Amino acid sequence: MIASVISGAPVYRIRCGERWYDIDSASGALLQTTDSSRRAYRWLFSGLHRHDFPVLSGRPVLRTALIVTLCGIGLVFSLTGIVIGTRRLWRGAASRRPNASR
Repeated sequence: MIASVISGAPVYRIRCGERWYDIDSASGALLQTTDSSRRAYRWLFSGLHRHDFPVLSGRPVLRTALIVTLCGIGLVFSLTGIVIGTRRLWRGAASRRPNASR
């Protein structure tokens, strides 16, 4: 997120063809320049990491439900990985014991 040097001051965006310039209204400083590839990267990064797509921004309940669902799926995958790894380690340790099966 682009912010002004003075809290609450607006940031102006100037569009010149494919380039966008964000200007601080308080100091007149150029805050950032973006082209189409940088905007695409921002959509992919922010969209996938913060889920701030415009469709979800207007529907906070849907966004929260999506985040909770994805976190739950991640938890299930993590737990299955722990179970599989633990079983594999125990099996390997049991086969290395001398005369374990006799």
